[in-house]
Amino acid sequence: MDIKISNGDWATDECGMPITISNETELLQQAFLRLKIPKGAFLHDAEFGSRFAEITPENRENADKLAFLFAQQALSPLASQMRVSGANVQFGEKNVITISAVIGAEKEVQFTI
Repeated sequence: MDIKISNGDWATDECGMPITISNETELLQQAFLRLKIPKGAFLHDAEFGSRFAEITPENRENADKLAFLFAQQALSPLASQMRVSGANVQFGEKNVITISAVIGAEKEVQFTI
């Protein structure tokens, strides 16, 4: 069980109490945070997060492969529940990384970072 995060803060109910999540919703939130937060930015766990910041237009040719590798690394603690199945990097004014993953045996999900 975890507390739901919304817009960078705890999500609360109408009484101001934190909303709890579990099961698949908790797994998806954990995965999103691992992908979104830059590796080394979390003081209590330097290995937490992803290396997506290392993907630049200069390495455009290998960007999708790097994104796939970095997503696998970031999600490795969740490997028993989820596996990375694809990655796509779109360069622009704001770079967008889309990670595809499979939960369990067949449920496909996507994360946009």
